[in-house]
Amino acid sequence: KSKLYDINAFQENNIGIEESYVKLPDSFTKIKDIKKLTDKRLIDYLKRRKITQEIVDKYRIGYTTWDDSDPFCRNRIIVPSYDEFGDLNYWSGRDYTGKAKAKYKNCSTEKQDIIFQESLIDWDSDIILCEGTLDAIYMDNCVSLLGKSLTRKTKLYQAIKEKANGKIIICLDSDTDISETKTIYNLLNS
Repeated sequence: KSKLYDINAFQENNIGIEESYVKLPDSFTKIKDIKKLTDKRLIDYLKRRKITQEIVDKYRIGYTTWDDSDPFCRNRIIVPSYDEFGDLNYWSGRDYTGKAKAKYKNCSTEKQDIIFQESLIDWDSDIILCEGTLDAIYMDNCVSLLGKSLTRKTKLYQAIKEKANGKIIICLDSDTDISETKTIYNLLNS
């Protein structure tokens, strides 16, 4: 099932077909050194969320500015996600000003088709499932569900079923209804 073994990729009729790809917002800037940031709102947000340089480096976190061409992507902390091959497959943006109408702006990729931060998952160790991307950055081997659900149709479920060798720990937010947690538990326990 891996792209590496897709014999059809080398057929003549596939030459010149452009794959769809995920692109970071136009004004995305990788945070190279938190100490050198100048936007007080951004600095305060990182401090409040306890996002350290180590976390920034591990998850390649960046931010967007007011200059972004997409008004919905302006002034956001961006957490990119990379697939097993190291290719960008998703990103999640969180407003750091407290003024945006929508707190979150994510890329338009179908969530069920990606595994968030797949490049960092150790399938042989215990895996923690959490809701949000900013939840996942604080724990080792933690995968964001990008919400509160997991179904048989998701790429994450299929990967857990085929690759996971450790325990799966469900760690959802406190505002989650217990039935949502039970649904995920029952799915994984089947």
